[in-house]
Amino acid sequence: ESDTQLGYYGDLSIVPNPASDFTFDPETGTILKYIGLSEKVVVPYSIDGVFVENIGVDSFVNNINLTGVTFPNTIKSIGNDAFRGTRLSTLTLPNSVETLGDYSFYSIPTLTTVTTGTGLKKINTCAFANTGLTKITLNEGLLEIGKQSFQSTKLEILTIPSTVTTLGTYIAKDTTTLKTINIPKSLKSQVFASYTKTTFDTSATLVYY
Repeated sequence: ESDTQLGYYGDLSIVPNPASDFTFDPETGTILKYIGLSEKVVVPYSIDGVFVENIGVDSFVNNINLTGVTFPNTIKSIGNDAFRGTRLSTLTLPNSVETLGDYSFYSIPTLTTVTTGTGLKKINTCAFANTGLTKITLNEGLLEIGKQSFQSTKLEILTIPSTVTTLGTYIAKDTTTLKTINIPKSLKSQVFASYTKTTFDTSATLVYY
């Protein structure tokens, strides 16, 4: 069991919450709802022998007791509004996570630091909007950043990975703290051709690399 935990969490000391803390759909490997009372949740890597692969829509929404979450590296997607309105402070995504749903971490004023894993491909609309985000590390391999993803945050620097091919609009709208955005040259035409500064809607300096 300890070897298994090391494989799924990278740490032998991490103990998953019991299966009874969740409603779970074994056909899709999706956590539908968190019904436990823990302030810090460790999502199990399997429930009743089925791998946990998805965090469902609204599964932790408005849980104001929730201050921390640890994911196993079986998770592939985090659904719309999944952690909206919780009180997370930091977030580390495992390399297995490919998609973050609309508003998945929206309106979490306590959330300051986010590190994505190597597998993340798509950040959807308003995923981190209205948070206290001061630092986010985005992975090479990321393909798409949805509209208003970082609206009304406290970021000072935003670096768009060189692999990104699609940018939404108003990505950093109302993020008045933002000073610098590092953007790959490959996106230069996209930034200015269709919607000028409204790609980011900010007075920050755009630096191409």
